[in-house]
Amino acid sequence: MIAWEFCGLVEALLSKGHRVVWFAARGVRPSGCPPLPWSLDAMADDAISLLDHLQIEQVTGIGYSLGGFTLERMALRRPERIAAAVLMASAGGADGIVRNGFIDAENAFAKQAGQVPVHFSRLMTLMTALGGDELTNPETIKQWWELLAHQGDQWAQPHGEIGQAQVALDWKNSGGTTGSPFPDSVRISLLYFGQDSLFPAHEASAVARHLGSRTEIVTVENAGHAGLLTRPEETTDALLGLLERWRSASE
Repeated sequence: MIAWEFCGLVEALLSKGHRVVWFAARGVRPSGCPPLPWSLDAMADDAISLLDHLQIEQVTGIGYSLGGFTLERMALRRPERIAAAVLMASAGGADGIVRNGFIDAENAFAKQAGQVPVHFSRLMTLMTALGGDELTNPETIKQWWELLAHQGDQWAQPHGEIGQAQVALDWKNSGGTTGSPFPDSVRISLLYFGQDSLFPAHEASAVARHLGSRTEIVTVENAGHAGLLTRPEETTDALLGLLERWRSASE
C-alpha cells in the first residue's frame, strides 16, 4: 500500500485514461487481519471478492512482490477475470536462494517464537530493498534505516506479518511462478529490478519460457527490490509502456 501511495503510479495511470483499483492486502492497514493460518488461495479470493463487490468482470493486473504472487494465483484459478498481468519483482522459480532463505527464516521465527523479530525484518528489508550502489551510499542507507524504524506500523494487527510470511511460503512450496502451467488466455509481462537480490533479473528468461512466447520482459536498472520507490519515474514509464503496447496490440 505504501509503495502505491508514494510512487506516483496511480496518478500516472489515471492521467492516461485508465480506471484504477488499488488496495491493501489482508494484514495491512486499513484492511482486515483475519485469524491465522493464511494461504495464497485466500489472498486471491480476497481480490476476486473485491472485483465482485465493484462489479468488475475482468482486469489488467499489476502485482508487486507478494501482490504478484496473488495475481499469479488469480490468473491460475480464475483466468477469465484477468485479461493481462504484470508481475513486478515477484516472478521466479522454486530455487531462489536469497528469497527462499528470507521466506524460510520468517516462518521459522514465527513458528518458534510466535513473531518475526523487528530488527531482523528491518535489516533484511534494508538489504533487499536497495541494490547496487545504493547499498554503499551512507546517506541512502541512513535514510532507509530511519524509514524502516516505522515498518511495523503498516500491520493491522501484529500477526499480519506472520500471515503474509505464510502466504509467501505457500507460493514457494507451490513451485513459484514456474510451478504450474499458465493459461494461454492471460497475457503476462515481467518487470524486474536489475539489482534485486530477491527476484534477480537473470531468472527472467527461464520464467518467460515457462509462461509462453508472448511474455515480455522489462528491466529497470540500478534498483533493488524497492525499485518502485527508489526509481519511481523509470518504473512508472516502464509500466505505462507495457500497457500502451498491450492496448495497441488489441486494437
